[in-house]
Amino acid sequence: MSNQKKKPNILMIMADQFNPKFIGAYGKNFPDTPNIDKLAEKGVLFENFYCNSPLCVPSRASLMAGKSISEIEVYDNGAEFKASIPTFLHYLRKEGYRTVCSGKLHYVGPDQLHGFEERLTTDIYPANFAWTPEWKIGLDHEDTADGIGETGVVLWSDQLDFDHEVHMRALEAIRKFGRSKNEQPFFLFVSYTHPHDPYLITQEYWDRYSDVDIPMPSVPPKYFEDMHKYNQWTQIRHGLDVNPPTEDKILNARRTYAGMASFIDDMVGELLKEINKFSLDEDTIIIFTSDHGDMMGEHGMWFKRTLMEDSIRIPFIVSWPKEWKVQRISNPASLIDLFPTMLKVANVENYEELADELNGISLVNELNGSKITDRTVITEHCGDGTIRPAIAVRRGHYKYIYINDIPSLLFDLEHDPNEEVNLADNYSLRDIVNNLYARVPEKFIDGTLFETILQNQEDRTIIQDAMICGKYNSWDYQPFFDASKQYRRDLLKPSKR
Repeated sequence: MSNQKKKPNILMIMADQFNPKFIGAYGKNFPDTPNIDKLAEKGVLFENFYCNSPLCVPSRASLMAGKSISEIEVYDNGAEFKASIPTFLHYLRKEGYRTVCSGKLHYVGPDQLHGFEERLTTDIYPANFAWTPEWKIGLDHEDTADGIGETGVVLWSDQLDFDHEVHMRALEAIRKFGRSKNEQPFFLFVSYTHPHDPYLITQEYWDRYSDVDIPMPSVPPKYFEDMHKYNQWTQIRHGLDVNPPTEDKILNARRTYAGMASFIDDMVGELLKEINKFSLDEDTIIIFTSDHGDMMGEHGMWFKRTLMEDSIRIPFIVSWPKEWKVQRISNPASLIDLFPTMLKVANVENYEELADELNGISLVNELNGSKITDRTVITEHCGDGTIRPAIAVRRGHYKYIYINDIPSLLFDLEHDPNEEVNLADNYSLRDIVNNLYARVPEKFIDGTLFETILQNQEDRTIIQDAMICGKYNSWDYQPFFDASKQYRRDLLKPSKR
């Protein structure tokens, strides 16, 4: 290690597809999330935090790599995260951290670790190229909308199977860290699949909202013909252009989602209780976040795959009372800022040189109470649900959305947080539009990125088609447990003779 001073442990908890509007600490009384709220009461809450892509795979890869999805070429949920790309986990390991994951990573490709020393579970989704979109064919049209009508109570689900295994392994890991006399710091990533659709939950969580007046979305749906073309693409992808949900289905989906949010909140509570039980709380940074949001019926839209706020704004709460005071930060930031933040927290010797190569900016100054006012947040969408690269630029209280060859969007999020009024053609705001447009990479404008993605999709499709011919060799992660070393089976010590 470059610095012998004890470095803080880091527990990073990631939910999947969690809209911060469904967390009490973000100013809502619905649903009930006391454990996440308590974490915020002792920590730093970012009010305007974003993912860097509204899809699982690219968002998670961008987080780990500290670079935009168009730079690392992880465009969609079937795109490879290359083993040659350094992640902040590699640097943490070099600094002496024990890097462990329990749960979902959603890495695509043969490398299923990317700097993790150990994974305690398999993943929930495939690691191959099967989910590669094909823009040359046009928009996918799926009946995802049917899932809104099939929401509600289940006895059990595969998502519950997965998350309970994730949770069990995470608790085991915390106990091992707590009981160990080794001073080695840890980075434990606990990644659940809830509250991702399908919206299904057990009776226990459904009943928590039996006497609650479930709020409808703030922004009512528009007729499909009246929607912006970019959002029409998303609706077509989800089948919502021909199958919009009824009011009863909307209320059921939102009630179920609230139950799923409560499930995650219970898991967070148990993790924090275990951290405290083993006296790890003082020296452990706790991070709670998500990989992207969920539209939850706003504007008549559901799930993700759009650059609208409910799809890309995510919860981000950090707690380390020993060092960072309680505060709420309104300045925009994003997951891509985690890489330099981790380097700074770990006190990496050549931090400044490494940080210059990243797209994000460390959050440590803000966590220490300083203000940064010039941060620009970039979110890119290059997967299914669109047929051209799309990019959102958030700076200050304005957000600009650019898609080549179709009209742009501009929203004043301070005065129009629900994005109801497109100001892109407002002549008085032309300087703001030009300033934000100037931050769009040229490859989005001149068609270079579009052509690169088309070729990348074609290459992956060829490989995927070949992989399923003959003997199939899976890239999916296979966790290994050596039972000979569990419990009291220490049989390798020499005899006392």
